[in-house]
Amino acid sequence: MSHHRSSSARPAKAGPWVIDTRDLGRRPGTSRRYHRTPELDHELGFEPVVLLPRGREIEFDVLLESVGDGVLVTGTATTDFDGECARCLDPLTDRITVEFTELFAYAVACARTVAAGGPISDRITGMRRLTLAGPL
Repeated sequence: MSHHRSSSARPAKAGPWVIDTRDLGRRPGTSRRYHRTPELDHELGFEPVVLLPRGREIEFDVLLESVGDGVLVTGTATTDFDGECARCLDPLTDRITVEFTELFAYAVACARTVAAGGPISDRITGMRRLTLAGPL
């Protein structure tokens, strides 16, 4: 008899925007660095004020760290943007770097936080739920 896995049990890698965390495991202190430069597959922004056109590259430098309750992601995203001054309508072109830090919590950690006394948003700022597929 064949056994079929559901699509949620082992999601397929969905392109350059996805980082598979399964090789990181649930060993606090383990970390991996990633450098990626994917292209946008659609426009992003508010034309004409600021626009990242389809095909524009965004450079990511990220560090994934396994922590007790999930995976902590810190890094930068850098890209060039084009736009137009909303006041004087002069064209704008610049390079921007955005720093980010995000905790992607394991489902068990989310449940513990709620059981400890309230909504996750009241406990941890920037927490996201992370569901890992497959055994660790």
